[in-house]
Amino acid sequence: MKYFIEGHKAKTDLVHEETMIIKDEKAYSSLQEALKKAREYFEEEKDLALAVIYEENPVGEREGVKFIHRDQEGNLEEVAHWW
Repeated sequence: MKYFIEGHKAKTDLVHEETMIIKDEKAYSSLQEALKKAREYFEEEKDLALAVIYEENPVGEREGVKFIHRDQEGNLEEVAHWW
């Protein structure tokens, strides 16, 4: 399996708004490697509010498998997929 990362800023309005600020097309060989890189993005990009890690299967379909977001205190929290 390969893993990919997308990063999103927080929405500022209720209308449709493009939130993606990071689209990392580098393929990571493990979930742990992708998680490590996603945490680095949080250190580098102050507007980053949510990182989504996708797993790509052999036929190219991607599914979100892990989410990292900042909680109300600013700490990073990992959540397993919910779709």
